[in-house]
Amino acid sequence: MPSLNETQAMESMQRVTQPIFLTIPFVRYCGRLPKTLSEPHLIEVIEQVKNLLDEVKADGAFHELVIEGILELGVSGNADVDLLQKWALQRGLEVGTFHGPRYDQNEVGRTKRKIGEEQKQLPSEVPNVVVIQNGRLFGHKQDVRSVIGQLEEEVYAHPNLLAAVVYGQHLGFDDPETIMQGQHVYTKRAKAGFLQEENIVLFNRFCATKISPGLVTRMYEAFRVY
Repeated sequence: MPSLNETQAMESMQRVTQPIFLTIPFVRYCGRLPKTLSEPHLIEVIEQVKNLLDEVKADGAFHELVIEGILELGVSGNADVDLLQKWALQRGLEVGTFHGPRYDQNEVGRTKRKIGEEQKQLPSEVPNVVVIQNGRLFGHKQDVRSVIGQLEEEVYAHPNLLAAVVYGQHLGFDDPETIMQGQHVYTKRAKAGFLQEENIVLFNRFCATKISPGLVTRMYEAFRVY
């Protein structure tokens, strides 16, 4: 379950971005909300965001809303997206993404514990697959290779586990991506419109039961980038 800090951070981000998502696909955007906002401050910022969106919808040009330490938001119509991309690059952002407040949470550790807990419910005489939904694991630009390197050790520890799949979804625009690391695979793809899906499939090469290469291939295909 999400912590109180995470819940408050997510609420701030969702309420700030809701007016933006209501304008898609007519505008393009990117931004950052570096901290959780109090209720009165949140209301004030949301009103400023709405005013910015009204300006963009009126002229289609690039506009920015920068409140030092509070919000960085760039928005443009589709015809002016080049300016938005330059603005995003200067700030280490990507068009189609919005970064919310960070919170103190070790999602890799939480995911490892979840794999360990769930495999205890599975039979020991057959190979098993654990599937875990945890979009928070992908939420703060984690180093995917480092995440795989940490999670694989938990998978290797359980001989009845053939594979673990961790997946999550988030709103935004991004390029599809596939990363192979050993027998493990990470994929990112558009699921529907501006909904992005990310998966990590971790195979256990120490599984007590060996399976056919054909089955492994079919599992890779199930999560391949389209």
